[in-house]
This record gives sequence, C-alpha cells and structure tokens, in this order.
Amino acid sequence: MDEMKELFYRDPYAKEFDAEVVRCVEKDGKYLLQLSDTAFYPEGGGQPCDHGTIDGLFVSDVQRDRDGVIWHTVSEPVAEGSTVHGIIDWKRRFDFMQQHSGEHLFSGFVHQKFGYDNVGFHMNEKLVMIDFDGPMTLEEAEEIEQRVNEAVWADLPSLITYPSREELDSLSYRSKKELTGTVRIVTYPGVDVCACCGTHVAHTGEIGPVLMTGFENYKGGVRISLLAGNRAIAYMRQLRHNAAMISRLLSVPPLETAEAAERLQAENTALHNRIRELYRLQLDEKYSRVEENAPLVLDFEEEGDPVELRRFCNRAVEEKHVGVCGSFLKEADGWRYILISQSVDLRAKAKQLNVALNGRGGGSVDMIQGRFMAQKTEIEDTLKALFTSFK
Repeated sequence: MDEMKELFYRDPYAKEFDAEVVRCVEKDGKYLLQLSDTAFYPEGGGQPCDHGTIDGLFVSDVQRDRDGVIWHTVSEPVAEGSTVHGIIDWKRRFDFMQQHSGEHLFSGFVHQKFGYDNVGFHMNEKLVMIDFDGPMTLEEAEEIEQRVNEAVWADLPSLITYPSREELDSLSYRSKKELTGTVRIVTYPGVDVCACCGTHVAHTGEIGPVLMTGFENYKGGVRISLLAGNRAIAYMRQLRHNAAMISRLLSVPPLETAEAAERLQAENTALHNRIRELYRLQLDEKYSRVEENAPLVLDFEEEGDPVELRRFCNRAVEEKHVGVCGSFLKEADGWRYILISQSVDLRAKAKQLNVALNGRGGGSVDMIQGRFMAQKTEIEDTLKALFTSFK
C-alpha cells in the first residue's frame, strides 16, 4: 500500500470502514492490530491519533512504525484474517481537522507577510501552539488573525497533491525538514502551500472562527496559541459568561470592566497601604512598652505584615538591647515565626526548638525563621525555659 494512500488520506471524511486483520501482536498486556486499510489517523506531524472502535473494542492509540506499518492498540486479541468494522470518533477527528487547517492558514499568512517559518507545532485536545522564528507585535498577530478569518469566510478549497521530484524542485512550499520519497502537499490557494501529512477540512468554511488565545515572545520569535471551530466558540462563550459575571460584580457594562478593575485595584492598593500604616502604628505602640534590656520579648498576632513584624524585632534588639525578640503570625495549623538576637546563637537553638515545637525552619546566628505547629502557650513556655526568663 502506498504510505500516502490509506483511507484517511483517500477520504478524510470516512467515519466507518471494513478491513482485514493482517496481524495481531500482543504487547504489554494490550494488542496491536495491523489492518489491510484504515480510516484511523496515526499520530504524526503534530496531530494526535484518532480514537474509536474496531468491532466494539476501543482503539486507544494509533502509531506508524519505522517501516510504515500502522498499528491500532486495543484491549483484546482479534483473529488474523478476520474482517472487522472500524468506527472512528468523528467529533475528535473533525475537531483536529479544524484546528490543523486553521493553523495552516495562520502559518501561511505569517510566512507571506514576514517570511517566518513555523518551527514548532503542537496540538492536543485543548490547544494549538505554534512557534515562529521571528518577532512580531501583538497588533501584527491580530492582523494575521483577521486575514485568517477572512480566508475562512472565502470558503477556499483544500487541495491535496503529490508532486513529482521535478515538480517539487520548482515549487515554493513550507516544510520543517528535508523530505524524501512521496511528498504530500496541502494547498490553500492564495494563502499557503505546505508539505503536511495531517488531515484537513475540504473547504476553509468548515474551520469556523479562528481565535488567537495566547501571544508571547519566545526564543527570539513568538509563540502563539490558537483555537478554531467549536473550540473557539466554546472559549468565546466562556469569556462571555465570565464578562457577564465580572460586569455584575463591578456594576458596570461588560466593555467597561477593565477600567473598573483598574480603579478597584488602585483602591485596594490604597486600602492595603492604609492598613499597613495602621498596623505599623499599632506595633510602634507595642514597641513603646518594650522594656530596655529585657531578656525575652514575644509578640503574637492573629494577622499582620511579616515585614513589619521583622522590623519590630530588629528595633527591639538594636535600640532597646532585648536579648531575644520573637514575632509570631497565626496560620491555620500553627504559627509563622521569626526570632532575632545579637547576644544568643539562634542557629544553635533552631534544631532544639523545631523538635520541641514540631517546627520547621532555620537561619543564621542572629536570625531564624520558620513555622511552629504548636499552641501559643507551648511556644511561650518553651522559649521561656530556653532563654531563662520571660517578660
């Protein structure tokens, strides 16, 4: 059989077929079937394999080996020489045809405008991701997206050809690698000519809307994520639901939610700064009551700012010459702590504290931090005993 002439190439819209089982091979508790012909597309060219059934047995994987043989993975053996009926998961197949064809249009227009190559292509059940080997702006990518959708509306034909070697030498087409043997060329007139082994829709109108969902600079070029057809519709539907929810929460029309969110963020930042200022004033008041030269000072807070707690301890040690100062911030299952001293080797005490208080953490001679999974009274009693006195 010509490796480019299987049923999924002759008729990519074939949903069911009959074929003879040429071989059945057991491997790792599963069975690999070679058929006389198949509508099941094997994984390759960035496109996942088809799923479906063969005589009711679920086909979980389809792969082409180095010799060009296509193997269908099922859970039970099937008699060699028997005739079987295959049914592919058409929803899955058509989805991949939409995604793959949409990628061709996008890559073709990028190549036309910039001369960039598609150097990385990945497609799975959730996304299509393309890497181009040159830079572009988001606005330029959106222009490509617009041209792609215009090509969809034009309902261009998908032309499949197998040029001779002489014809290939004079043909300008996209390809990621040097090709030998039979070369399959997929053409969308006026948009793209590409060597490709995947399955595609017969006309671009079947692709449906094409939506760019991700854009980022990547290795000197750009990485773009796309959705086409039903995936794009589902994505836009979810965006609409999210926009409606955010609109209700912010009490503004959907197209004004970005500005409202920015205002809310600014208000939240101002509020956070005010809370931090009040918290600092509260700690300053506590600090004013710290005794000079106290051997041990501890402060427990239900909520607060770790930065301010550390500042409290530093001031107590440096300005009031406290022996050991500890600040503790309540967490769901214990306390986050920081201990600071200029007169005690805290690192030498860290292990002892962690054992006594079911803790984790450590640090330097003059500062240790971590978490104690213990009650407040246990922490107070342990530190009091360890550092000889408590005030």
